[in-house]
Amino acid sequence: MKIHFRFNLSLVLGFVLLCTSCWPSGMAAEKKIVMSALFVRETEPLGQYLYLIYQEAFRRLGYELVYLALPARRSGAEADSGKVAGELSRGRDYGETHPNLVRVEEPAISAVYSAYSLNPDLQLSGWQSLGDRTLRIEYRMGMQVPQSRLEAMAPNPAATCVASSLQGMRKLVAGRMDVYIDLEDVIEPTLQTDEFSGQHRIKKAGVMERFQAYAYLHRSYAALQGPLSETLRQMKKEGLMETYRIQAFGAENNEISARNEVPISQLTRQSARQTYPVTPRP
Repeated sequence: MKIHFRFNLSLVLGFVLLCTSCWPSGMAAEKKIVMSALFVRETEPLGQYLYLIYQEAFRRLGYELVYLALPARRSGAEADSGKVAGELSRGRDYGETHPNLVRVEEPAISAVYSAYSLNPDLQLSGWQSLGDRTLRIEYRMGMQVPQSRLEAMAPNPAATCVASSLQGMRKLVAGRMDVYIDLEDVIEPTLQTDEFSGQHRIKKAGVMERFQAYAYLHRSYAALQGPLSETLRQMKKEGLMETYRIQAFGAENNEISARNEVPISQLTRQSARQTYPVTPRP
């Protein structure tokens, strides 16, 4: 029997605030910073990877990271309003449509958007390879890169959204779409789960785009932009990104993913009513 959990974002934040007020007298509480991301770290290796990186980065800056996994659209809304301090993994151009956010100039990871299909003969390479085909295409709601790329090619191809990567993969298996596009670091581990491990018909049809992923901070936290960027650069020099990737994905999956990445050495989940009183403004 599966148990499904729901949480109210305001209650989560209230709990965090309560915790910060319960330290014994004379004992200094580490400042907390609430950041959202699109991946559940307990079940998705990419979420754990991001958590390991930014937990250490914020620790070095004197903050304890509170990691909130939210759907992509809600994550953006919470960050835009300042209800969270920012987001941990968005594309370089994300700030163009989110003027309340500032980009941390040092990207933490590189990632790959790829297309998956049941058609063994389908071969794709880049977004333009979708343009002259009659395909039912879906991607995860709130993911700006595939949304903007596919909208720019309208009316062909015709693309729609799904609420989650799991829903997308299930629809693909059921034959309700021809192509599903998402991050490789999300889909490849999913294909190894019990639900999908026997679905050998699913294949990667091709790479759509490689990109670097950046943290974004609400403008009220802009003072952390430079220090966080410098901290990430130092962590790369120490080799921590590769160490954390192996911890999150495992050595075998890390080797597979690394073949599709820009080398790390060159890299640089509707809205809650309560604002976040947790993190002192820097």
